[in-house]
Amino acid sequence: MREIRAGWDGPEIADAVARESRLVSADDVAIPPLVAAWDLGAGETQVLSHCLRCSTAVAVLDDAAARRCAQSLDIPVVGTLGILLAARRKGWIPAAQPVIEQLISEGLYLSPSLVAEALAEIGEALPH
Repeated sequence: MREIRAGWDGPEIADAVARESRLVSADDVAIPPLVAAWDLGAGETQVLSHCLRCSTAVAVLDDAAARRCAQSLDIPVVGTLGILLAARRKGWIPAAQPVIEQLISEGLYLSPSLVAEALAEIGEALPH
């Protein structure tokens, strides 16, 4: 939850995520050597470690190396874009596009074609 709240001027996304009862914080999870060997960031390592211990967990990851690790460990993954689409569908945020644009401006790489496809899926479109 620390990483979700970090860097946001407003509480919209973190509050929306906090309302989702299926999400848990992976802070201070024991790290198995199988995950530690990947030398990922602290957040990614904790998320993957939690998911290894909880077979029904889905990892929220954007980092390519962390996604490869998850795939090698058969851990299901969803990214930030998937979370935003779900939040929009549930009405937790009024629009996904401004949030996506903010994330991209802050350094998150998302393929333009993937963004266009995702926004079209929820009835939003990129400005021309």
